[in-house]
Amino acid sequence: MVYWSSSEKKFNQKDVIAVFDSRKSSEYISNFIFQYYIASTCSLEEKIHFSSHARDFPYQVEFEKINGTNHLYSISCGHNSTIFARMVKNLAIFKKLDGSDILNWEEYPG
Repeated sequence: MVYWSSSEKKFNQKDVIAVFDSRKSSEYISNFIFQYYIASTCSLEEKIHFSSHARDFPYQVEFEKINGTNHLYSISCGHNSTIFARMVKNLAIFKKLDGSDILNWEEYPG
């Protein structure tokens, strides 16, 4: 699951950007969130520049590290607001009595 996150607001299911099959590679997901972040936050001039100078972009994709090793279950890009990609299981939507939806999932590993 790929979603926006900010320290300034609580998670809302409208923050979900995309849901991918868990068989997608971490490289595919990291490329997606990098391009999505640039597309969502940069001017046209910046988009053109970063298309050929990606290393100049100040918010590179980062993998969560556990004991010095990249953790493929958690990838991020950006700075408040940040895009996170998390591998989740049992992703489901439940209806509340008032008709609104609740998004529920379990985090990997676990």
